[in-house]
Amino acid sequence: MIEKSMPALGLDWIEPLKPVRKNRSVEEKRKIVFESLSSEASIAAVARAHNINSNLLHTWRWQYRRGELGEKSANPSFVPVQIAAQPAPISAPILGAHLEIIVGPAKVLVHGTVPVETLSAVLRALHVRLFLG
Repeated sequence: MIEKSMPALGLDWIEPLKPVRKNRSVEEKRKIVFESLSSEASIAAVARAHNINSNLLHTWRWQYRRGELGEKSANPSFVPVQIAAQPAPISAPILGAHLEIIVGPAKVLVHGTVPVETLSAVLRALHVRLFLG
């Protein structure tokens, strides 16, 4: 047996590190989600700061939007928007352009060019349905 005849080098066998999954509480998830919702925050940077995968953070954000991480914030934040009375004519649609609007459980996807009147009517209907019931 060669192994027994070899002198000991003073090395010990160390088990390889196994990734440890940390079960986060709902409060921790909400805190991380709120941090990622900041306009200055990058989802990837927030995920790295909390040692989680950015895909997991996206999942938590969707869970928050669906109300699965407890009650939603009572004070939603809005971004000021101004719609011009006479929008400049667009000569050709921009290929691949799209707009995604998510408000609570509602999701509006706009692909290509859409008349301002149509988009305005959709947003008014969404506001009435979600906020005025």
